[in-house]
Amino acid sequence: SDKTSDFNQALADIKESRADAIFWGGTHLQAAGIIVNAKRLGVKTRFLNAMNGMNNQNFLNQVNGAGNIFTLESDQQRDKLPGWKNFEKNYVARFSSSYVDVSSLRAYDAVQMVGEAIRVGNSVDSRKLIGTLHAEKFKGLTGVISFDQDGNLRDPVFTVYEAQGGDWKIVKVLKAH
Repeated sequence: SDKTSDFNQALADIKESRADAIFWGGTHLQAAGIIVNAKRLGVKTRFLNAMNGMNNQNFLNQVNGAGNIFTLESDQQRDKLPGWKNFEKNYVARFSSSYVDVSSLRAYDAVQMVGEAIRVGNSVDSRKLIGTLHAEKFKGLTGVISFDQDGNLRDPVFTVYEAQGGDWKIVKVLKAH
């Protein structure tokens, strides 16, 4: 259930069944605990998850460099983002006790884009704002952001990462065309 914090029995069952993989759909904080316990119990299966923001150094520190971890995130390779280095430097300087994860980048772009839509549309009325957002092509930290008439992101990018040697390595970048 959503209240479960002790996954030892489930991990023992997974170990006994020699499962190929564990797919985790919960938070990265729970994921770290499960991975640490799996390693302690000798579970040698892949750990897969999607879209929970665990592809950061903080997470890898929590799992003590455990490997065989894969994550799918809705982002692009940060080193290729035009404003990434400057953003990271400023973020770390301002929020030294925090860390930058994919949610930070998306939140930054979302706030900037809504602010720009308010400015361009000269309104905070939600109907006008939605229309402005659908018409807008915003050049954000994560790339060009625009939406179709149904509000879906145009040209989304997803990246598969693998934890290797205490760092995240890109396995594959998936782009919608």
